[in-house]
Amino acid sequence: MAKFIGSQLKTDNWGEDYFIKKLMEYFDDSYVIYRNRPVFGAQFDVCLLAPNIGIIIFEVKAWKKDTILRVENGDRIVIKSINEETQKEEEAFENPTDQARGYVYKMRQKVRTKTGKNPLIYKMVCFPNLTKSEYDDAGIEPVCESEITIVKEDLASKQDLYVLLMHMMQCHLTEHIEKRYQRK
Repeated sequence: MAKFIGSQLKTDNWGEDYFIKKLMEYFDDSYVIYRNRPVFGAQFDVCLLAPNIGIIIFEVKAWKKDTILRVENGDRIVIKSINEETQKEEEAFENPTDQARGYVYKMRQKVRTKTGKNPLIYKMVCFPNLTKSEYDDAGIEPVCESEITIVKEDLASKQDLYVLLMHMMQCHLTEHIEKRYQRK
């Protein structure tokens, strides 16, 4: 079982709780899971330290199908939200990929500052309440590419999650290598 570092394993955030439970169940104790840690002024949802792989930062959204109103301009998802002050429903704009990308940048900066090293750090988005069909129907792909997105079915088994993680790393490394050769 993966090690969990943090003060609270269960919170009022069902999506993060469920996702962490699955990570703990599927990975052995050489993997370490962090939750909601501050990194240079930002706070990621979930981070997995994976031996011989790197660091994976996850932005977890426990949205349901009816939470998602639409995708705008291919770069943001409009969701139903409750204004905490007025308790009225309103629209909010989200881009989980951009959130995860920001955390990756800050984590890379922090590790480099503390250790002088530059580890592989990946970003992923997790929708534990959305099926692949709901993800497709909502048109989320332009905002959260399928290669870096975990949906409900991907959490159904250890093998499904492993396959997705390996595919994500392969895509990331291919992109990294292509960028490196373009510079020359």
